[in-house]
Amino acid sequence: NAAMMLAQMQAECFAGKGDLDCSSGVYKLIITGCFFATNLWYYDDRPPGSYGPQNGPVPTIFAQPPPTDVEWKPYASVAHDPSPTKGKAYYWAGKQTTVDNTWYGVQGGSVVEVLYLRTARGPLNVPGRSATEIFERVLAPATKVEGEGAAPIIAAFLDGSLFERERRGPF
Repeated sequence: NAAMMLAQMQAECFAGKGDLDCSSGVYKLIITGCFFATNLWYYDDRPPGSYGPQNGPVPTIFAQPPPTDVEWKPYASVAHDPSPTKGKAYYWAGKQTTVDNTWYGVQGGSVVEVLYLRTARGPLNVPGRSATEIFERVLAPATKVEGEGAAPIIAAFLDGSLFERERRGPF
């Protein structure tokens, strides 16, 4: 849960605990998933932490609107994938400002550099008898391709060069 992880990072930095380097005042957050979690961004009139359509507290942590479809960049293509992304894995990176979300313990006003990796695969229900074949034939190769595509993006994000590299063109 991105909201809980961010709250933990903030708490450790404010308390001077943990192994985080908080000297820059900017947090780095990598999010992965098969769907885009628009509820992390402030997108409607529900206050952060209030109960939303998922019958749980809304994990809104960012003040800005969510990234648009054209802001996502592909980082891997997975063959024979019937998912809604048509076998493409996408990423988005940007700087966001946090909002107060007392339910999750997130404090507003922090700057967060976010890397969101959206996988090519959606949720998968696999019958027990064919699980081994599906994992060997589909999931393992797809995960390998996505990992290889994501590796240079993650490295550039962590070393701080991703935003500069994106201005120069694709990886």
